[in-house]
Amino acid sequence: MCRLEYGEEHVAIRDGTPQETPDNVVQPFGTLAIGLYASEAYIRKHGQPRGDADYANHYFVGSDDAESRAPFSRWLHEAVPAERIVFRCSDILHYRDAILAGGGIGFMAKWDAQRVEGLVEIAAPRDDWSAPFWLVTHVDLHRTTKVQTFLKFLKEEAKSWEIGL
Repeated sequence: MCRLEYGEEHVAIRDGTPQETPDNVVQPFGTLAIGLYASEAYIRKHGQPRGDADYANHYFVGSDDAESRAPFSRWLHEAVPAERIVFRCSDILHYRDAILAGGGIGFMAKWDAQRVEGLVEIAAPRDDWSAPFWLVTHVDLHRTTKVQTFLKFLKEEAKSWEIGL
């Protein structure tokens, strides 16, 4: 990971809670909408949950990090019995592949799920599952023309992205 404080990067996009470093300027960039999805194959084999109370009767794909800071991961570990999380991994691509293969119900970004055929939305994105993003710059470079030009460009471009930012 490059570090702003050493000039290895000028602008960073970070997720999670904003860093409270006095040398950095942190600006909200957007929030990624995250929902619960399952493949049509999973639904054919196990049926579709009839609401939150029915989740204990279904199989889930989740993070192998029980201490994850991701809001949706924390929710999953609190709301679903551990034995119902049948596939765990730390790689987002394997996580996605497991959902698509019918391994269980899992979280995906809404923009990604909408681009994949054969997925069923189990639960629409919720605010408490969302992933906030932040633009971070070092205070010494924040006001430079190149950084301000890039930030303006990035914010304008993000308006057209279909990712929920």
